[in-house]
Amino acid sequence: MTSTTTEPTNLTDERHCDRCKGKGVNHSQWSKDNGYEGPEGKKCSCCKGTGVFPGLNVAGLLDALFTKRGGRKFRKSYTSSKGFNDIHEARVYYVWRLARFHGGADVTMPMTADLLTRADPFKKELDKLAEIVARKVFGTDMAAACRWGMALGYISEAPNGLPESAYESGPVADEFKPAFEALELR
Repeated sequence: MTSTTTEPTNLTDERHCDRCKGKGVNHSQWSKDNGYEGPEGKKCSCCKGTGVFPGLNVAGLLDALFTKRGGRKFRKSYTSSKGFNDIHEARVYYVWRLARFHGGADVTMPMTADLLTRADPFKKELDKLAEIVARKVFGTDMAAACRWGMALGYISEAPNGLPESAYESGPVADEFKPAFEALELR
C-alpha cells in the first residue's frame, strides 16, 4: 500500500500551517456566532497570515544551539535576541528546551516551547533533532521519559545510569532554567 501525501518531504520546502491548513485565516464558529469575526475569518496567529511555515535550516539550528567559544559547547542558558515571533528563533528554543527535557537538565513539562511552535508543521522533525542533540550532549534522551513514566505509572522504576533527574527524588531543573519558563515549575 502506498501513501499519498500533499506535504513536501524535503526539509527545506515550506509547509502549510497546521492550524489554518494553508489558508492564512482561522474561522471559528463560536467567534462568528458571537459577532467577533466576519466571514473572511481572522488572520492566523500561528503563521501570521501567510498560511505556510518556511523549511528547516538544520545547519542554522545546530549552529545556534552550540556556542562558538570554547569548542562548540551546548548553550547552557537561553535568551532570545530577536524574540520568539521569529520562526527560526522559536525553533532553536524548541530544540534547546526539548534536548534539555530529554537529557535530564530540566524534566518539567516544556509547555512554553510547545506553545511557541504549536502549529509548526516541522514539529516531528524538530522533536527528532532534539532527541539526537540530547543523546550527544547529555548522553541520553530517556531522563524525562523515565521520570514521567514512573509518575504516571507506566514504568515501575528507571534503569540505572540515568541523570539524577530521571528518578523521583532527583532535581527537576538545573540553575539554567530561564525565568520566562517559571510557570513550568508549578
